[in-house]
Amino acid sequence: MTPTNQLASLTSSRETHGVVPLPRIHRAMPAGQRTVPNALASLGLASPASELQPCLNPLCPGRKPASARTIVSESAPTDSTRTGSCAWPQRGRPGYFCSSACRDQYDYERTQLAEDIQALAEAIASPGGTYRDRRKVQAELAKRRWAWQRYLFDPAQVTHTEPPPEKGAT
Repeated sequence: MTPTNQLASLTSSRETHGVVPLPRIHRAMPAGQRTVPNALASLGLASPASELQPCLNPLCPGRKPASARTIVSESAPTDSTRTGSCAWPQRGRPGYFCSSACRDQYDYERTQLAEDIQALAEAIASPGGTYRDRRKVQAELAKRRWAWQRYLFDPAQVTHTEPPPEKGAT
């Protein structure tokens, strides 16, 4: 069984709009037969995992098509390291952002949205305001919560796995 579209994501095919599923590893190994030898044998039957993933920063300039990229400010330096994708490393842990600038921008925007959401929620919880005014504030709160869904990954919460302690070490 060969993948219908190796360039597409693992969950859908651009040609079929997801109607025909791509061969996945969980489909190649029925429940109850999921062992390491079976997984190894099934890897050739399933769609390969992508070696590239998009940068988690939704505002990354590298994620936009070249024709849609614009410089936000004249003083903003152009950074050629903001590629919009993260490659699987030869060793070490994989990255979530294509550059430190994207990580900083992501952290800043995530923090600002969280503070906006808290401020608007407090405003709604307080008494006062007309019905229409409250509805406008509620709509703005809903928009910011919707935008914040793109920033649910908190890099500060990533747990790094530690190697097991050596035998005899106290």
